[in-house]
Amino acid sequence: MAIGDASNEPDLSRNMDKILESIKFEQDHTRKVKAFIRVGISFLAFLLGWWGYLRGHKGMLGPADVIQYAYQAFQLLTFNMPPDALRANIPWQLQVARFALPSLALYTTVSTYLDFARRPLRTFWSVRRRDHVIVVGGGEKALEVTRRCVAQGHSMVVIVPESTPATEQLNDLGVAVAVGAIGSKTTFMRSGITHARAVLILTGVDATNLQALLVAREAAAGRTADQPLLLACEVQDSELTAVLSASFAEQRGGPIESHIIDFTDNVARQLVPRLAPVLGSSPDPHLMVVGGGDLALHIVRKIILNGPEGMRITVVTRDPDATAKVFYAPNPGLKNFQGLKFTEGEAGAGFAMGAAVASMLDGERLDAALICAGDEAAIAAALSLCRGCSARKHPATPIFVRQRAGQFLLEAARLTIQDPNQSVLLFGFGSADEECSPDLLLRGTLDRLARSIHEAYLAKSPSEAAAVSWECLPETFRESCRRQADHVYVKLAWLGYEAIPGSDPMDLGITGDTLERLAVIEHWRWCVDRWLDGWSLGETKSESARTTPYLVPYAMLAEDIKALDRDTVLYLPNLLARAGMTVRRIKARGD
Repeated sequence: MAIGDASNEPDLSRNMDKILESIKFEQDHTRKVKAFIRVGISFLAFLLGWWGYLRGHKGMLGPADVIQYAYQAFQLLTFNMPPDALRANIPWQLQVARFALPSLALYTTVSTYLDFARRPLRTFWSVRRRDHVIVVGGGEKALEVTRRCVAQGHSMVVIVPESTPATEQLNDLGVAVAVGAIGSKTTFMRSGITHARAVLILTGVDATNLQALLVAREAAAGRTADQPLLLACEVQDSELTAVLSASFAEQRGGPIESHIIDFTDNVARQLVPRLAPVLGSSPDPHLMVVGGGDLALHIVRKIILNGPEGMRITVVTRDPDATAKVFYAPNPGLKNFQGLKFTEGEAGAGFAMGAAVASMLDGERLDAALICAGDEAAIAAALSLCRGCSARKHPATPIFVRQRAGQFLLEAARLTIQDPNQSVLLFGFGSADEECSPDLLLRGTLDRLARSIHEAYLAKSPSEAAAVSWECLPETFRESCRRQADHVYVKLAWLGYEAIPGSDPMDLGITGDTLERLAVIEHWRWCVDRWLDGWSLGETKSESARTTPYLVPYAMLAEDIKALDRDTVLYLPNLLARAGMTVRRIKARGD
């Protein structure tokens, strides 16, 4: 994809609102059409009945008779017809009306009862569903995730503790709603958990989420489905998240796979394909990340994992020392990356005029900037950065701006940028679409790539500790495969390609110097991945001590180890094909 382009993301995030609006429009349109047809048929049948009575009248017809026959035509709705009207030569108009009006009345009555019964029936039948997704919670986050899943065509059941305003919206989407105690095993059984594909627990309260997680595990204990149940819950406390994630990282297969939903990581992960043209266009790109919160630090980790060894990253934050301490505390091995610098600055209208930022712009090239702040402050900082770069005659720079509320501020900001080349390189990220991406929550495309990577590893290293099937692979190794899958987009960018869904055959032309360059990049990625998991350089490889002799520059590796990196690169076409993907040339700017 072109730099920053999000139009080809598999979760179709840019089209979600249109899809949901289309669903609601179709439902409203269907209701209106049905109402119009009922009213039209009722009126037509009434006129026919009235006409039939008038035609069957004997003698002079007076005003009182006209009114009387109109009343009798209305009575046909209640199956009531005067005995004297039942004769052999009933006019055809009355014959039609005497059956049409009662039938319509009966249809309307039955439809009304069915409308009332449809919701409980929909919930009742949810226990018989297969491969559906269960969302637990009635808050805005749960509702947003449900909307996105519905837009992608997933069968859904939502568990809410009590009727909420969201219940009506869920019913409008055609979603089965199970009202019941979240801490009750019966509630989960009613939702069809034994045959579900996934359970996403999003009540908004950590304690409630964890309680629901335990109850759901108990309810799904007798599961007999072929595929394991994906059981995921949101935990907002960062320390608790770290503890639980470490615990789940050692789980091995079984009928249930539990993990913590990290919405922040979802946003950071979806930036990798959009940044790939930057990370894959130069051996020493320079990126700026503005902010010191969780999202900014997640993004920094993703960039380090996917960028080249010569890359430079400048983190602009209010308190550089404190932010650096927070960043390195869980991942001390990342200190081996020498290109990371923390400097002082704050998002806002005067961002580019700050001493540290202005000095950096005066003396260094900037290849991309990512601004993580509140919507208004982030836009103000982006515009300030645009002015600062323009004043120094810098080329147009891709700037990614966190926008949770939508694209309105971003679109308005583009209108104020005089350089058209710069205005088209102002991008938004971090919206609800990206946070709640069903593809990541349900582990779709990413896990298909990761699984294929692991299967290729099994073919090469059948005696290693991780040489077990994907289903039995500990989560820590699965996540390592996912990180390698993220890097596929960067490798393709080095070759001038982007990944898209499809089955067309591909020839990436990976030979000679190109192969060796990508092997060097792959080895660096592997080193960063090992550092992130707490590995260090040692004389021998030890799983328990987490040491390996291969955390050295590529040039120092033995040929048989270099061959492993080359094989990883050469496997790219097969990897993409097995995941249902192909490639196309990256669009040049302005295409």
